[in-house]
Amino acid sequence: PDTAAETVRLAGEVGLSGCSIEDTAMSDGNPSYDFDLAVERIKAAVGAARKLGRPFVLCARTDGVMNGTYSTDEAIRRAQAFESAGADLLYAPLLPDRNALETFTKSVRKPVNALAAGAVQSMTVEEFATVGVRRISVGSMVARLTHAAIRDAVRDMIDEGKFTNFKYAMKGSDVDALLLAGAGSTLSNKQEQ
Repeated sequence: PDTAAETVRLAGEVGLSGCSIEDTAMSDGNPSYDFDLAVERIKAAVGAARKLGRPFVLCARTDGVMNGTYSTDEAIRRAQAFESAGADLLYAPLLPDRNALETFTKSVRKPVNALAAGAVQSMTVEEFATVGVRRISVGSMVARLTHAAIRDAVRDMIDEGKFTNFKYAMKGSDVDALLLAGAGSTLSNKQEQ
């Protein structure tokens, strides 16, 4: 609990507007924390978030389904306890299907985050909203798309001696425009402050 609270305090110090606290011990096998300890960690994190004196979204994650350490029913039990402890947002990545996701969202009153991957990655934003999801994460999926494009282009070059995948490349001028737009918004934000 002290570490979870410290994480939130440090996140607040650097200006973040929220963070996630997982119920997984980040060690070999990704074991889930004992139920009571997991709830105490969320209570401590919520307490630290409220002491920041400004809006801060505390997302409580139930990662056991994703990690194969507990069932959807246990994810729901934990989410309900995390909600009672004061979490602002609830998240159970990689539930087994759309029905499980809908059951999860209906089991709590607070907003639910979903991961657009696994069994639900073909759902649209509208479909996520229909089952009660209020925030969608993509995790590492965009980076993994990039990695697949790199892999395919290199295979094409090395195995076939071809460069046909380059036809999908973004124009340099489009990349420059994106970078300049991002730099411009960053500069605008700093000037407004």
